[in-house]
Amino acid sequence: MNKLDFLQLMDAMHEEEKAEHQRKSADYAERDGSNVLANFERVAERLGITPEMALAVYAHKHWDAIMAYCKYGDVTSEGIEGRIKDARVYLALLRGMVEQEKEMQSRVRIENCVGGGNTHSEVGSNTVENP
Repeated sequence: MNKLDFLQLMDAMHEEEKAEHQRKSADYAERDGSNVLANFERVAERLGITPEMALAVYAHKHWDAIMAYCKYGDVTSEGIEGRIKDARVYLALLRGMVEQEKEMQSRVRIENCVGGGNTHSEVGSNTVENP
Protein backbone atom coordinates (compact mmCIF):
# COMPACT_ATOMS: atom_id res chain seq x y z
CA MET A 1 0.00 0.00 0.00
CA ASN A 2 1.43 3.39 -0.93
CA LYS A 3 1.42 6.42 1.37
CA LEU A 4 -1.49 8.21 -0.32
CA ASP A 5 -3.70 5.12 -0.24
CA PHE A 6 -2.83 4.61 3.43
CA LEU A 7 -3.69 8.21 4.34
CA GLN A 8 -7.01 7.87 2.51
CA LEU A 9 -7.67 4.63 4.40
CA MET A 10 -6.96 6.38 7.70
CA ASP A 11 -9.39 9.18 6.80
CA ALA A 12 -12.08 6.66 5.86
CA MET A 13 -11.49 4.71 9.08
CA HIS A 14 -11.84 7.87 11.15
CA GLU A 15 -15.18 8.69 9.53
CA GLU A 16 -16.43 5.12 10.10
CA GLU A 17 -15.29 5.25 13.75
CA LYS A 18 -17.09 8.54 14.39
CA ALA A 19 -20.29 7.13 12.90
CA GLU A 20 -19.96 3.92 14.92
CA HIS A 21 -19.36 5.86 18.12
CA GLN A 22 -22.41 8.03 17.47
CA ARG A 23 -24.56 4.95 16.85
CA LYS A 24 -23.38 2.92 19.84
CA SER A 25 -22.86 5.65 22.42
CA ALA A 26 -26.54 6.55 22.55
CA ASP A 27 -27.09 3.53 24.80
CA TYR A 28 -24.03 4.02 27.02
CA ALA A 29 -23.23 7.71 27.33
CA GLU A 30 -25.45 10.44 28.70
CA ARG A 31 -28.09 10.92 26.01
CA ASP A 32 -27.68 14.67 26.01
CA GLY A 33 -24.01 14.21 25.08
CA SER A 34 -22.77 15.67 28.36
CA ASN A 35 -20.61 12.65 29.27
CA VAL A 36 -19.41 10.10 26.72
CA LEU A 37 -17.53 8.31 29.52
CA ALA A 38 -20.59 7.79 31.74
CA ASN A 39 -20.82 4.03 31.23
CA PHE A 40 -17.22 3.45 32.27
CA GLU A 41 -17.71 5.63 35.33
CA ARG A 42 -20.88 3.76 36.36
CA VAL A 43 -19.32 0.33 35.88
CA ALA A 44 -16.16 1.40 37.71
CA GLU A 45 -18.15 2.63 40.69
CA ARG A 46 -20.23 -0.55 40.85
CA LEU A 47 -17.18 -2.82 40.66
CA GLY A 48 -14.74 -0.74 42.71
CA ILE A 49 -12.32 -0.25 39.84
CA THR A 50 -11.20 2.76 37.81
CA PRO A 51 -13.02 3.87 34.65
CA GLU A 52 -9.81 3.09 32.76
CA MET A 53 -9.94 -0.50 34.01
CA ALA A 54 -13.56 -0.82 32.94
CA LEU A 55 -12.64 0.46 29.48
CA ALA A 56 -9.71 -1.98 29.32
CA VAL A 57 -12.03 -4.91 30.01
CA TYR A 58 -14.38 -3.85 27.22
CA ALA A 59 -11.52 -3.25 24.79
CA HIS A 60 -9.77 -6.50 25.63
CA LYS A 61 -12.36 -8.68 23.86
CA HIS A 62 -11.64 -6.82 20.63
CA TRP A 63 -7.90 -7.14 21.16
CA ASP A 64 -8.32 -10.90 21.70
CA ALA A 65 -10.12 -11.15 18.36
CA ILE A 66 -7.40 -9.06 16.68
CA MET A 67 -4.76 -11.39 18.11
CA ALA A 68 -6.73 -14.41 16.86
CA TYR A 69 -6.78 -12.84 13.41
CA CYS A 70 -3.02 -12.29 13.55
CA LYS A 71 -2.47 -15.91 14.60
CA TYR A 72 -5.03 -17.73 12.43
CA GLY A 73 -5.69 -15.31 9.56
CA ASP A 74 -9.41 -14.96 10.25
CA VAL A 75 -12.06 -14.43 12.94
CA THR A 76 -15.39 -16.17 13.00
CA SER A 77 -17.85 -13.98 14.89
CA GLU A 78 -17.39 -10.55 13.31
CA GLY A 79 -15.22 -9.14 10.53
CA ILE A 80 -11.74 -8.04 11.59
CA GLU A 81 -12.46 -4.54 10.26
CA GLY A 82 -15.21 -4.14 12.86
CA ARG A 83 -12.91 -5.33 15.64
CA ILE A 84 -10.21 -2.87 14.58
CA LYS A 85 -12.80 -0.08 14.43
CA ASP A 86 -14.09 -0.89 17.92
CA ALA A 87 -10.57 -1.11 19.36
CA ARG A 88 -9.68 2.29 17.90
CA VAL A 89 -12.84 3.83 19.34
CA TYR A 90 -11.92 2.45 22.78
CA LEU A 91 -8.43 3.92 22.41
CA ALA A 92 -9.98 7.29 21.56
CA LEU A 93 -12.20 7.03 24.65
CA LEU A 94 -9.12 6.23 26.73
CA ARG A 95 -7.47 9.32 25.28
CA GLY A 96 -10.54 11.26 26.37
CA MET A 97 -10.05 9.96 29.91
CA VAL A 98 -6.40 11.02 29.84
CA GLU A 99 -7.31 14.50 28.64
CA GLN A 100 -10.08 14.79 31.25
CA GLU A 101 -7.64 13.85 34.04
CA LYS A 102 -5.09 16.39 32.80
CA GLU A 103 -7.79 19.08 32.78
CA MET A 104 -8.85 18.19 36.34
CA GLN A 105 -5.25 18.35 37.55
CA SER A 106 -4.80 21.72 35.88
CA ARG A 107 -7.94 23.09 37.56
CA VAL A 108 -6.72 21.92 40.96
CA ARG A 109 -3.37 23.65 40.41
CA ILE A 110 -5.09 26.88 39.40
CA GLU A 111 -7.51 26.75 42.32
CA ASN A 112 -4.68 26.18 44.76
CA CYS A 113 -2.64 29.02 43.30
CA VAL A 114 -5.58 31.40 43.48
CA GLY A 115 -6.71 30.13 46.89
CA GLY A 116 -3.16 29.88 48.22
CA GLY A 117 -2.15 27.71 51.10
CA ASN A 118 -1.75 24.05 50.21
CA THR A 119 1.36 22.81 48.48
CA HIS A 120 -0.18 19.42 47.56
CA SER A 121 -3.63 18.43 46.38
CA GLU A 122 -5.30 15.06 45.98
CA VAL A 123 -6.84 14.35 42.58
CA GLY A 124 -8.27 10.87 42.40
CA SER A 125 -5.46 8.61 43.51
CA ASN A 126 -2.74 10.97 42.28
CA THR A 127 -0.96 13.54 44.39
CA VAL A 128 -0.45 16.71 42.43
CA GLU A 129 2.44 19.01 43.26
CA ASN A 130 1.25 22.60 43.21
CA PRO A 131 3.60 25.29 41.92
